Formats: sequence, structure tokens, C-alpha cells
Amino acid sequence: MTATPLETDGATALERVVTSTDANTLGRYWLGAGSLALLASLLTGVLVAFERLDLGGAEVFGSADEVFQFWSAHRVGLVLLAIVPILVGLGTAVAPLQVGSDSIAFPRMAAFSFWTWLIGAGTTVTGFLIDGGLGAPDAGGQRQAVALTLVGLLMVIGGLLGATVSLLTTIVCGRVVGLTLHRIPLFSWTLLVAGTFWLLTLPVLAANVVLAYVDLRGRTAVRFGAEDAIWEQLSWAFSHPQVYAFALPLVGIAFDIVPVSVRNRLVNHNAVLVLTTMLGVVGFGAYAQSFFDTPGTPVLNEAIYVVYAFAALLVALALFGGLADTLRRGAANLGSGAGNRPPAPMVLSVLAMLLLLVAAAVGALRAVDPFDLLDTSATGAQMTLTMGAAFVGAMAGTLWWGDRSFGRVSSQGLGLLAGLAAVVGVLLLGVADLLSGFMGQNDFTGASVAAAGSPDSGVDALNLVALVGAVLLLAGAIGWFANGIRRLTGVAAPADPWGGHTLEWTADPSSVEVTSERPLLDALENSGVASCWRPAPSSPQSRPPSPARAPCWSARPSPPAQPPCSSQLSSRTTSRSATTPSPGALNGSPRVPSNSSRVGRSCRPSPWPPSRWPGPTTPASTRTAPTATSPSASPPCWASQPSTRRSSTSTTSPCPSTTAWPPPCCSSSWAPTW
Repeated sequence: MTATPLETDGATALERVVTSTDANTLGRYWLGAGSLALLASLLTGVLVAFERLDLGGAEVFGSADEVFQFWSAHRVGLVLLAIVPILVGLGTAVAPLQVGSDSIAFPRMAAFSFWTWLIGAGTTVTGFLIDGGLGAPDAGGQRQAVALTLVGLLMVIGGLLGATVSLLTTIVCGRVVGLTLHRIPLFSWTLLVAGTFWLLTLPVLAANVVLAYVDLRGRTAVRFGAEDAIWEQLSWAFSHPQVYAFALPLVGIAFDIVPVSVRNRLVNHNAVLVLTTMLGVVGFGAYAQSFFDTPGTPVLNEAIYVVYAFAALLVALALFGGLADTLRRGAANLGSGAGNRPPAPMVLSVLAMLLLLVAAAVGALRAVDPFDLLDTSATGAQMTLTMGAAFVGAMAGTLWWGDRSFGRVSSQGLGLLAGLAAVVGVLLLGVADLLSGFMGQNDFTGASVAAAGSPDSGVDALNLVALVGAVLLLAGAIGWFANGIRRLTGVAAPADPWGGHTLEWTADPSSVEVTSERPLLDALENSGVASCWRPAPSSPQSRPPSPARAPCWSARPSPPAQPPCSSQLSSRTTSRSATTPSPGALNGSPRVPSNSSRVGRSCRPSPWPPSRWPGPTTPASTRTAPTATSPSASPPCWASQPSTRRSSTSTTSPCPSTTAWPPPCCSSSWAPTW
């Protein structure tokens, strides 16, 4: 990323903070502010869950109006002040790198959008705290405070819209040569799709806010500004199907993480492009405003609403199936050894997709008219599951790209523990609210049994389970936040700790030829090194010959006593260390730790000229390396022979790594661990 003038002319720290237009810095701002808002909104949710333990009165809050204010503050804060800003921050830091851009489009607008959102978020929270919020059932709020809340909400929406425009423009117009739209990484693609629908729906929400504000100010409200009607006009943005549009980027996070983690190419990339676009379409919720129902069939009972609910379930099921297929194809690469544990981001991204699938199933159940779940706590269950899935996906994304964005290493173990706590909390909270909805509990329970819908007595136990879930979700968020704070003081991170497939993991995207959606993986395969990163079976007998190509060792049964490229390494006696390069860190990029726990399957001819083969300081005149045009330029077949197990400290190892990457050939005894 390019530095702003203030960052290089001795400006004060405050000036650099306020005026920075660096995409990575702005991404950190979004992530930090969004995580604080997340903690506040989840704490509010815990207090509301405590209140639901006794449906007969207001124990935690003073009245039903206060309960409503905090209940609505929890939902507004979770969506517009926490989850969406966190996803915007992650996209601001990562998407420009993924498309090969050195900066974000309209950087000043991107910076202005963040500060607008931040001031609006503070104004909104202040309005809720001074007895305002989005109205109250008994009109017990302060009108001026309600107006202040609406103004703050308008600023929040404006900030999100500006940041979205900047982000989408970067993805569309900032791509390097060869990176067509269908080749961009899936996280950037889902940001593009989701951002498009944010631009279509958030202005509608802003129009609702303006109607309420204009009617509220100056005189007694006629209809739109009545305190008991404001939430009904805005509630569509925090329920099915609009929440799918807000959570859509989690799908891209999962499909960017899992293929790299299992060391397998995503074979259904184009299908994922189509499916994520379909999920964005069915997530368009601006039409589902029951406040404006006309005589006839309510909009939430119309066929389009029901069809979209089941379509979302089918799309989510297809996406999860595609992810499961990728996991299946790479299952052999996820062994049980100490160096083969599934990485924490992969685990969390798969669980996030599972939560999204459960949320889609709840949304489909809610749309079935005989179940009569539209006004029950099942509405809150669907919102919690969807936003919870987005949060877990964001946790996976920060663990995956955080080293690249912050330049510091975080604890993967703590991140995984926090993510698992959040997943369990979301499931307990969502399932308990769904079952309570079947028992007749209203979405907003008020402060009396009648206001709660006079549900069965069994909801008391379910509300206790929901409280446990809310506490676990808050604990997971605290753990995630604490891990982020620890990252700020962590050790320096390598440029590519995962062996990524896309452009954000290379120092110079313009030097990489883009011919598919995974250019760095293409570079490795074209160099004949990608096969070194596939684990081989434990014995030659269990290694079946490929039908397309006979095993290399079968072509030359008598291996040479001295391989052609080993003479370059005669003085090499040191073992592999923390300077081993990653497959994604091409041409001198920083390197990552590795060991010799994997065996490569085959070696193909190297396109690298002998002058670039790494080796010791042996004079060039004494080397016996073959020339690039000689028949023996290919690595010897014995380098793939599984029966010859050589130590990584072998002086004849044909897998050097000290000077350039990829190496010209790979041995059967060494290949780095990801």
C-alpha cells in the first residue's frame, strides 16, 4: 500500500490517525471499532436474555419500554455497528491485495466514510442510552432522543454506503492484467455481490429513517414517526431475508480458506460464483416491509417470500455441499500427525457455513404458514444464526489474513477456542429461540406473560438455555478481541504462512501471470514444484501408479550413483530451518517455518535455468549441473523413488532452498509442511 504525504513528512500521530487513507490502516480501524461495538451489542443481548428468564415482569430494566429499547439496540448494533463493519474492514484490508491493487479506490472517500460511520455509531448509541432508541411500544421514550438516534442511524448508513462504493470500485477497476471478474478470489467476489445489494437496500432503509424523522419532528407524529411504529418500518433490515445479504461475504472467506488448507484446487469455482450471486438475490429484503401492507395478502405470506426462503435453503445446501466436496478431495492431506492438524481458520470457516445452513433451514420453517412463526422468537433465532455465522466467518478471516494485514502473529489456539465458544453459543441461542417460537413465545416478549404471547411453561427452561448461549457467544467475542490485542505485541509474521493461492500472498502481483483464479498455485504447478507439496502414502506399495503417467521410478530402475544436480549441494550440511520459503512467497519473499515430514510424489522438469538454481558457494566452474538445453536438465527419477529415504540434512538432497524459489527439483525425503 502507498503511504500518504502526512505519513512521510513528520506529521503528528493524531494527524496520521485521522488523515490516513491507507487501505490496510482503514481496515484495522473498521475491525477495531466494529469489534468494540460487537462486545457492546452482545452484552446488551445477554441483559435482554436475563430479562426473559421472568416473562411476568421487568427485573433487569425498569419498564417494558426500556426492555424494548435495549432489545432493538442489540439487533441494530449487531448488524450495522458490528458484523457489517467488521466485514467491511476485512474487505478493505484484503480485497485490494487480492485483485493486485496498490491502494483502494477513492481513498479519501473511504477514510471519510469510516469517520462518518464512527461518529454516527457514537450518536446512535448515545440516543439509545438517553431513553431514545427506535421508539417504544408505550411511547415512553424521549422524542428528542429518538430523533438523535435516527440521525445517528442515517450517518451509520451513509458511512457504510461510502465504504462499499470505494470497495466495489477497487474490485471492479483495480484488477491486474488477466484477473477477469470470474477469476477474482471468492472473498472479493462475495464482497462485490454483497456490496451491490447493500447499495440497493441500505438507501431504502435510509428512506425509512428519513420518513420517521420528518414525521417525528415539530408536531405530533401522524404515522411514520409514531414511537410504536418506527421499529416496524425498520425491522425488515434485521430479519429474513435481508440478513443473508449482510452475511454473504462469509461464503467467500470459507471458499478461499478451505482449498488452501487441504492443499487442493477448487474444482467448482464457477458454480460457487453462480450460487453466491443467487444467495445475494434471495437476500434482497427491501420489499418485505410488513408496515406498508395493503389490503389483501400480507407481504410475508406472499408466494415470493416463501419461495425465496426455500431457495435460500437450497443455495446454502449446495454451497455447503461444494465445500464438503473440497474437503473430501483433500482429506488425505489432513492427517492426524502433529504437523497435520487442520488449521483453526479452516475449522471455523466450515462451522460458519454450517451455521449459515442451519439459519437458512430456520428461515424456511419460519415461512411455512401453518407453523405461524413469523411474529415469534423464531425470527430472532434466524437473525442470530445468520449473524452468528457471519461473525464466526469473520473470526476465521482475521485468523487467516490477520498476519498479512497486521504483520504480527496471533495465537491460533486461542482463536480456535474463542470460535468454538461462539459456535456453541450461537447454536444454543438459535435453537432455543426456535423451539420457544414453536411454543408461542413472541419475538419481543415485553414485560408481561400476555405481551410474551402467553407461551407454554416449557419456554422458561429454553430461555435459560438461550441465556447460556448468549453468555458463550459473548465469551467467544471477548476471546477473539483479546487475541487481536495480543497480536499487536506478537512476533513478526511471515509474508505467507499458509502457502496461499491468490495474489494477496505475493509481494509483487504485477510480476505474476494470471491465467486462472489461483495464479500462485499455477506458478507452482508450472514450475513442477506443486507436486512436492502433496503428501505421499507411507509406503511404495500403497502408492498406486497414476493412469495418466507411470511412476517416475518405473522409468529408470537403476538410479545413478551421483545425481546430476547433487554436485551443487556437496557442501550443504545444514538442515531446513525457519528460513524455508513458502510456495506462495515467490522470488525472494519472506519465508516460513517448515520441517521434513512430507514426501513429494513426483518431480517434473524445472523451467528455471541452471544459473538460478540455488546452491552453496561452490565456484560455478566446478559445478556439474546440466544446462537448460541438455537432455539431463530434468531432475533424476531417483528423486521421486519412495524407497530411498534420505534425511533433510543429506548433502545430496536435490531440494535446495537458500537462494531462489521454486527449487529445480524435489526429493522424496523432503517437502515443506504448510
